[in-house]
Amino acid sequence: ARGQGIAGALVRHVEKLAVDRGIAVLHLQTERLDGGLYAQEGFEPLVQIEHRGLPVLVMAKAL
Repeated sequence: ARGQGIAGALVRHVEKLAVDRGIAVLHLQTERLDGGLYAQEGFEPLVQIEHRGLPVLVMAKAL
């Protein structure tokens, strides 16, 4: 169910795994053009592109 913080916890878990493996920056793409959850978790928008006919936002976060 929404609002329980599960998605944010998953994002933070992936970030920790990435840091543990020496990854300095995470990149992702989302169909939420406002960044949604990822913006709330500190991801910054890089560029809006079209992917498979849909507009998507490419985002990144330095770890």
